[in-house]
Amino acid sequence: MFRMFALSALTALGISSTASAQVGFLPRTAPSFVAPRPIVSHHYHVQYRLPWEERTFANPFEAEAFERRQELFGYTAHTTRHGGHFHVRYRWPGWETYRTVDSDFAAHRLERQLELRGYDARVVHH
Repeated sequence: MFRMFALSALTALGISSTASAQVGFLPRTAPSFVAPRPIVSHHYHVQYRLPWEERTFANPFEAEAFERRQELFGYTAHTTRHGGHFHVRYRWPGWETYRTVDSDFAAHRLERQLELRGYDARVVHH
């Protein structure tokens, strides 16, 4: 009742209608429950792939057959000639997830450890 009286008094005294409208929009009671904001967690995938491997052949036909066989198994392979022999380099092209962690620092620490062990490593942020 007092609220209605105060609003009518403000209007009668000539105070702008916007002020009375602002008073009219005030909540009567404070909200009893405020929903918590969702927690957004970032995660980092530490991935690795196997390093290049190499085989040496004296015969170019054996080197070519080995290269084709590795490609049939899904490996990336290529042959280079060096002097009188042939090198076939090959590796598995896919990246595998080693571990998923919650912090950027931990992800890059694991990446460095994998690189020290001879793997190609990377961090993927999601």
